[in-house]
Parts: sequence; C-alpha cells; structure tokens
Amino acid sequence: PTYDTQLECCKAAYGGQASGKCLSELASPPTTSPTIAGGVGLEWYPDYSKAWSDAGCKNELPLPFAENSRPTYDSHLECCKAAYGGQSSGKGLSQLAS
Repeated sequence: PTYDTQLECCKAAYGGQASGKCLSELASPPTTSPTIAGGVGLEWYPDYSKAWSDAGCKNELPLPFAENSRPTYDSHLECCKAAYGGQSSGKGLSQLAS
C-alpha cells in the first residue's frame, strides 16, 4: 500500500512497533513529554526570574530549569501556597484563574 504521509505509513504499517523507530524518523517526532497547545505544561513551578515579592507560578514549556532542580506542583494554587504563601503583595495568588 501507499500512504500520503510518513505519519500515516508509520501508524498503519508500524503501529505496534515497540522501538518507535518509524515515528522517530518523522520531521517532528512525538515526544515522551507531550505539551498542551501553546507551550503549556501540566506541572506548575515557582518563577525564580522575578523578585519573590513580584513573582508567581508558571506552567510554561520548555521548562527554564533542569528536571528535578526546582519544586513542581500539580496545580497553580498548590504552587502559590507552597512557594509564595507568605507574600505580602499577594502577587502569586492574584494570578490564579477565578
């Protein structure tokens, strides 16, 4: 059979391939760390690029730090409470979605 794209070929002819060789040869191969649209990740982390009093939490990708070198949290609120809980400016908590 013939396919219109390399992805279609990989899915149809090599869908169960354990090595992932076919998919790895795509121009933009899938990764083991997929992202949500717009470069947004699933984990939240403190934004150390700003002064503590003006900072909040982010979930942008790619991560600006090496994996496991900074705490990460499952939710925006959890990150803000842990990293900026004593912040008198309230900047971290003010960034939460309603």
